[in-house]
Amino acid sequence: MRESLLLFFITPLLLQAMTASADDVSVAASVDRKLVPIGSAIRLTVSINGTQSATQPELPDIQGFQARYVGPSTQVSFVNGQMSASVSHTFSLIALKVGKYAILPISVTYQGKRYQTKPINVEVLKGTTSPNRGDGDEALDLKDYIYLTLTAGKEKVYLNEGLLITIALYSERVDVRDIEYPTFTSTAFSVRDYEKPIQRQESVDGVLFNVVRFQTVVHPVSAGHSTLGPAELKCSLVVRDRNGRRRSLFDDDIFSDFLGRVKTRPIVLKSDPLAITVRDFPAQGKPRGFTGTVGNFDLHVEAKPTSVKVGEPITLTMLITGRGNIETISTPAISELDAFKTYDSQVTTVSGGKSFEQVLIPKDESVQAVPEIRFSYFDPAGEKYQTLRKGPIPILVTAMLAQEELKIVDLPQVTKTIKKEKLGRDILYIKDSIGSVHKGNSYLYGNGLFLFAQFLPLAACLGILIYQKRKDRLTSDVSYARSRQAPRKAKKAMEEASKLMHERTSAEFCDTVFRMIQEYLGDLFNLSAAGLTSEVLVELERRGIEAEILEKLGEFFELCDSVRFAPAAVSQQELHHLLKLTEDTMKRLSERSG
Repeated sequence: MRESLLLFFITPLLLQAMTASADDVSVAASVDRKLVPIGSAIRLTVSINGTQSATQPELPDIQGFQARYVGPSTQVSFVNGQMSASVSHTFSLIALKVGKYAILPISVTYQGKRYQTKPINVEVLKGTTSPNRGDGDEALDLKDYIYLTLTAGKEKVYLNEGLLITIALYSERVDVRDIEYPTFTSTAFSVRDYEKPIQRQESVDGVLFNVVRFQTVVHPVSAGHSTLGPAELKCSLVVRDRNGRRRSLFDDDIFSDFLGRVKTRPIVLKSDPLAITVRDFPAQGKPRGFTGTVGNFDLHVEAKPTSVKVGEPITLTMLITGRGNIETISTPAISELDAFKTYDSQVTTVSGGKSFEQVLIPKDESVQAVPEIRFSYFDPAGEKYQTLRKGPIPILVTAMLAQEELKIVDLPQVTKTIKKEKLGRDILYIKDSIGSVHKGNSYLYGNGLFLFAQFLPLAACLGILIYQKRKDRLTSDVSYARSRQAPRKAKKAMEEASKLMHERTSAEFCDTVFRMIQEYLGDLFNLSAAGLTSEVLVELERRGIEAEILEKLGEFFELCDSVRFAPAAVSQQELHHLLKLTEDTMKRLSERSG
């Protein structure tokens, strides 16, 4: 009762604090530090005091940094009987270039009134992430050590012509991990799946770079001047910082490694866009029936059988193979088909082309050949149209014999006969003695076994219904399906990790448990496991995961990074601690979700 009364009086105060007038609102910006090594991050907080309904502010372009929104947090406080509310929006700024910079005033609009924060001066220092190459006092730019490029096979293409696109990640003297497949803007192009990435070392201006190369093929779908890209790639930098200390669970330095050896920072790399000119097909010489196929192709035609009777089918197989966009290949044209009865062709995609099967049925014996087959395409190398021709294909059609003609045969009349019984054979004699008499069974509905049997179909239907619903949910609900399979996959991975630990292969052991936690968290919370790092703690906090579990996960990522990047300095006792920590973390997560 007292709690209800308290809530009754406090609720209006909360609403008043959350929706304060514009005159009671103030805005301020702050950073957790003003000196930051290149490749590291600082935390920028924009605090709006006096309300909790202000939306996320938009940051101005901050030179020398890459910004990422972390999330909001709210607070309600009582001072001298007065209630106040506030909301803070946090951003992570990754330092990209050495120098002194200013975070320009940030604008916040609330109830039609505009507020601005004061500028903040910060400085990016040379750090161990990207050592200089002996350039003296020249400003150090992270882009000199890690960058992304987008290149194309050529700058001018025709409609539907295949264009090879290469996206390359260059890195030198920086440790990179959690590399995701790149994305790029391609509104005027259709895009195929990426091929398997190629990793190698290449010399650029005398400097040896590690290069990860992604390749795919795009096809322009509209003529004119188009822009391809820019390409974006997400990855994480491994920053070595022995002086960093963790101050709280959700501090920006929570991901510092065990004993301060390494920590990771997510980063998004962008390439420059590409200008592509897409040419339309020339009007001169365009063949009739041209459907937009571009490339270089061959046509193979076969008709079987070549000797038939009237009404018997002939299968015409047309195979088109070559280089180009096979999705635009359509059924070849056949000159004259009036003498045949035809059906729709059956299309099959084969390696490097398409196969078409057409059924032709000659109508009379005057047919002597399958007509000419034509297929037209545009050759971008020669910049001209090409038409492939096959046939006519001679065939022999003979008339159907008279006895093979269809006839309607009437069934003979069935005569119904009446069988007469002999006298005495159809009469039952009257018994003069009824024999022994006993009471018959009770009615069937009173039999317990019978009643039980009536419920079996119902139980079977219910079981099938439950099974089908569960199967449908596993098929349609990806989150549910992943969470169901998470414990089984984790158990198998734990067995493998335990085996590797006993074999004293610390690096493989740590990779296994790290991948296991990635997949377990991804399956349990329906997240993408490929790029899952310690940054997932922010998302889990937003989903209401308890601080104790987040603490264990933070400790796991720290210890795991230590083992992965410094395996020689790790003892067997630390490996046992990491395995035990992994088991405890998954157990707590399983208990919470189950």
